[in-house]
Amino acid sequence: MIAEALAVAAHRLGGDRDGVLARLGGALGVEARAAVVRASTFDAGKQKLRRAEVAVLARAPLPPGLRGVHPTWIEAALAELPPRARTALANGGGDATDVWLARWATATFVAMPELRRGPPAHAGELVALSHEELAAYIARVGVAAIAPAFASDVVGRRQLAQRLPRPHGSIVAAELEAHVLP
Repeated sequence: MIAEALAVAAHRLGGDRDGVLARLGGALGVEARAAVVRASTFDAGKQKLRRAEVAVLARAPLPPGLRGVHPTWIEAALAELPPRARTALANGGGDATDVWLARWATATFVAMPELRRGPPAHAGELVALSHEELAAYIARVGVAAIAPAFASDVVGRRQLAQRLPRPHGSIVAAELEAHVLP
């Protein structure tokens, strides 16, 4: 989401956009530049609509698909925060303090796709499986077997980890990180 928001914000820079985005390092820079490339395939109307959608999502107090994050990750995020954060998260924000608390509690979560049923046609569809189906799939094929498909997909790796219960998701995340391309 942050990369998409950066790409949308950079749109206003006109001809300076690519030079500014080239200065962003790491996975965030790669994702922001990829978002610009994706948007360039859209016609002008669709580009404008996408910019508006991203602007709305960037202002939302909760990340899209939060229900797809396993509750154990949410509980861990709330453990260090004041009790009001739990209420703010349950209510999806509220006043400025509640919005800030909800964002703080969910800051490490990535947008999650909607759940789908059935066997995945390709590795990219794994992130849309329920945590039960995902755990069964990983137990059947092994994490190392799916690691190459997520070697360059930072968001996908986090989605897989956060879809699973936190103890298992942390192990999956570590295994996937071990296979990241240099």
